[in-house]
Amino acid sequence: MRFTTFTLVVLAFPLAASAHHSTREYDRNTVLELEGTLTQVRWRNPHVSLAIGVENDQGGTDIWEMEGMDLASVTRQGVPSGTLQAGMIVRFAGHPSTEREHRMFVTNVLRTDGLEVLLRANTLPRWSENFVGGTFLEPDASLVQVDLEKPPEGIFRVWVTAERNAEAFNNPPLTDAARLAVADIERFTSPGCRNYGMPGAMVGARVLHPVEFVERGEDIVMRMEADDIERVFHMGSEDGAAEQPLTPLGYSTGRWDGDTLVVTTIRISEPISRIFPDGGIPQSEEVEIVERFTLDEAEGQLSYDISITDPVNLTRTVTASNHLIWRWRPGARVQLFDCEER
Repeated sequence: MRFTTFTLVVLAFPLAASAHHSTREYDRNTVLELEGTLTQVRWRNPHVSLAIGVENDQGGTDIWEMEGMDLASVTRQGVPSGTLQAGMIVRFAGHPSTEREHRMFVTNVLRTDGLEVLLRANTLPRWSENFVGGTFLEPDASLVQVDLEKPPEGIFRVWVTAERNAEAFNNPPLTDAARLAVADIERFTSPGCRNYGMPGAMVGARVLHPVEFVERGEDIVMRMEADDIERVFHMGSEDGAAEQPLTPLGYSTGRWDGDTLVVTTIRISEPISRIFPDGGIPQSEEVEIVERFTLDEAEGQLSYDISITDPVNLTRTVTASNHLIWRWRPGARVQLFDCEER
């Protein structure tokens, strides 16, 4: 197959973020299509990345650096390791950067044998009926290790995000001090493999990865695939919580309110609240976060509400009801993320 057509197409669909890297620098309304030779394939977390040499008008070669989704999502969506290799001639499409030359969030890659590789969630093939990736796969029945006639009880199972609603975090009610500080917060870019603190651990594409709740003694542990994060919810009394050391994830205490797990988190050292858009807002050590995980056993789903109180930076408590909806997915697993710096 020989590639000959390069086009610029204007579309309007949402860009799926990778697990770590902000995609704000990419023009979501534009898809640029080019052809070149793969010079490097980095098949790892925090995101799959490619380098492709593209011939320019002067007869030289420009190296385009591209990132796709994280490896865990690419693999889960059915793209095997080795599908793309250095030396392949490919056609590729994606969203160009508005800040850096020869940079792209890649969505589609077409090999000369006609196989199209989709490197973004919910992406449709552009050129071929023979494609891999683009949508989550149902787990192989042979991997299901639960009795489907007797599903796990309560929240203690693996959950996959079905819905997100972040509108409550738009236009946050900032104090005067916070408004001044926002101007000094750099545009959000990749922190590499650094784990996120709260509430950033519960925002964006991180929660598109499976999460699992397990009991550990008297406590409940929330295992999150993205970043290999473990949050510990200390069940019972909140006595002594205020004396705990400051940490990025804070100190969380939990209690049951019927079928709802209520978690209160304080002692958070993370200086920026990444749950708010456009780079986040400053966050003080006085912040308190209250989360509610409500089980609907009949529907096999878990809804998530979050309230954030920060008297230094917010004039009132910000609450997002049904910020997330998780659904139970038999056979889904929390995999090792194993992030690797470039």
